[in-house]
Amino acid sequence: MADVHQPDKNEDSYQQVYQNDNFEENKSSLGHEMIAGGAAFAGFKAFEDHQRSEGASYHNEQAVYG
Repeated sequence: MADVHQPDKNEDSYQQVYQNDNFEENKSSLGHEMIAGGAAFAGFKAFEDHQRSEGASYHNEQAVYG
């Protein structure tokens, strides 16, 4: 059984990340999130296109392309 006098490791980690003086300064922005998502999509799309051009059959069941 866990010692009730020791703080929970998850709670301690949460406090370190979210309850510190630099949280607002280090928080990501929507613009950065969108750029990262777009770069990841473009990179993976290039990988799939390369696989297809080489004749390899790569199929991603979760990918949805318009």
